[in-house]
Amino acid sequence: MQKWGGVAYYPAEVEEPTLEDVMRRLEWDNMGVRVDGRLLHHLRFADDIVLITPSISQAERMLADFDDACGKIGLQLNLTKTMFMRNGWIPDAPFSLNGTTISECSSYVYLGREVNMMNDLAPELGRRKRAAWGAYKSIEDVVKKTKNIRLRAHLFNTTVLPALTYASETWALRKQDENAVSVIERSIERVMLGMTRLTQVRAGIRSSTLRQQSKIRDAAVYAKSSKIRWAGHVMRLNDHRWTRAVSDWTPRNVKRTTGRPPTRWSDFFTKSFKERYDALRVSRTDRTHWTTLARERDKWKDCWRPLGSPDDQRESRIYIPGTRLGGGKGSIQHYVTPVKAKRIILEVGGHITEIEAKSFLLYLCERFSFPVEFVSEKILAERREAEKEIAEHNQNPFNWDRVLKYNMQNCTSWLSRYDIEWKGRYR
Repeated sequence: MQKWGGVAYYPAEVEEPTLEDVMRRLEWDNMGVRVDGRLLHHLRFADDIVLITPSISQAERMLADFDDACGKIGLQLNLTKTMFMRNGWIPDAPFSLNGTTISECSSYVYLGREVNMMNDLAPELGRRKRAAWGAYKSIEDVVKKTKNIRLRAHLFNTTVLPALTYASETWALRKQDENAVSVIERSIERVMLGMTRLTQVRAGIRSSTLRQQSKIRDAAVYAKSSKIRWAGHVMRLNDHRWTRAVSDWTPRNVKRTTGRPPTRWSDFFTKSFKERYDALRVSRTDRTHWTTLARERDKWKDCWRPLGSPDDQRESRIYIPGTRLGGGKGSIQHYVTPVKAKRIILEVGGHITEIEAKSFLLYLCERFSFPVEFVSEKILAERREAEKEIAEHNQNPFNWDRVLKYNMQNCTSWLSRYDIEWKGRYR
């Protein structure tokens, strides 16, 4: 087997518990990187092992100890497949084991995701692009033969989309990365619909129109949803896992480099909640940090409900009857979306403030592919009053109906019968 920093060969009778026993016998209590008072010196998933050290000298010692422990039970390291990476804080120095030089690499694929010390997502997105096209090729024959739109969308969402967004829970997405993911998805989408980029441009077809035809899920939104779900899962962990510890960790005694700091994994949540609180006009003293909200599953889902569709009635929320628009209708206790005469009416009933409802509806207005205007019952009533005021007090006294009705200036004597009959509509 070929693994990075791990086992390259072991007999068939040696199982995973044996390798775990080897790791437990190693005396590494004073080695590794300190994370909130605890030392993180290695990570392992089955026989995929990563050693984490603050210096190359300590890495050499740990690798030598690991090699000796493996040799005692018949395991052997393949040093040609064992590599190391270092960040800018570690000076350049030779790394060897038993006289064999360990080669340095700038990136490596670990557990299906390409990692590098620069936290650059571009190489990984390139791999996701190849994986997405490979997944599409596996269903291409079925997609081309079927005319069922929902079936094609289901095949895409269950085959191509997971390949495109694999490990998106760990992505620190920038705007350009979101655009790159969308470009990959749209290119596959055009092939599904039998259209080329040139044909789309010449016909003036918008990408939103193609999305309405294909009915597939948006990859960027799907990646964010996966990240939101994973963040809630991590924040609810309370068994001292490194996943939670590293997420909460703030490095000490480290001077920040010059220039703008790189996009962090948690910046998405920090920015999203800041925009949410600003829209709701919540004072800074009353704002709850996102990590606190994520510890309660229902509250965490409620926070992100505007990102998706209006949710169904939930037992955890208290609803009060709301008034239907239009009058003459009974009260409601749920969400309804009737569509009639090119109007979409979202009736919101329940324990919700006007500011919360307005921010939610304005968010939806921005997501439609056609012009949408936000109105409320109060706004509609004000418009009706304004129209009534104009109709009663701002009439043109010289329109055709009034002129003929009151025979102003004895007009009926000199107007032609066509004027009287058609009232100027033939002009």
